Amino acid sequence: MLVVGTNALFAFEALAGVQIASGLTATGDIDLLFDSRRRISFVTGEKITLSGLIGVLRKVDRSFKPLQPRAFRATNRDGYLVDLIRSQTRSVLKDNVPTLITPLADDLDGAPMEGLQWLINAPKTEAMAIDERGYPVRIPTVDPRIFALHKAWLARRPDRSAVKATRDREQAEAAAAISQNYLKLPLDSDYLKAFPTSLREAAIRTLLPVKSAGLSEDSTIEPDW
Repeated sequence: MLVVGTNALFAFEALAGVQIASGLTATGDIDLLFDSRRRISFVTGEKITLSGLIGVLRKVDRSFKPLQPRAFRATNRDGYLVDLIRSQTRSVLKDNVPTLITPLADDLDGAPMEGLQWLINAPKTEAMAIDERGYPVRIPTVDPRIFALHKAWLARRPDRSAVKATRDREQAEAAAAISQNYLKLPLDSDYLKAFPTSLREAAIRTLLPVKSAGLSEDSTIEPDW
């Protein structure tokens, strides 16, 4: 289970010791990417098979419930959303991969989304961040460079709304800046040549022009010390 989307930025902040402008990290939901190729084990007081993912959420907040039976999304009384997503197969008609973590009737059912296969196959990383109560929280996610490439690709999709595309692009730039300027991870032509054409084109058009214009001076990222 990987944390993807906006919440992954908190892991990158912790890894680099920086703080991203709150406008880029503000979100009312969390995306959990389900790798259906693997069995999942949760470290809890009881077996996950007894309560499912929805049961884990209810240990945090009892008001969590699926929006409908076998939905991919759960919400609590404050309107915070938790989405269980998975990669989409090439042929929708032949999509026979597991979508469920447990067979429980009210558990979440992973929704297929295009482009997530890159995140499933990407190098992984994790960080220990601090939650709003001051407690440590482990965030497993993808390499920040892959996050940047994926967000750059999303920003250029024709079916993406203008508001979401702008946010995607800014988050891609922030993750790229952290990767190169703080974590010293390369995001150059040698690194990019291993990726599909669509991701390379997104990087060239979205990330590299910003880098040449002075990405390291981006005011949305500040050292956190």
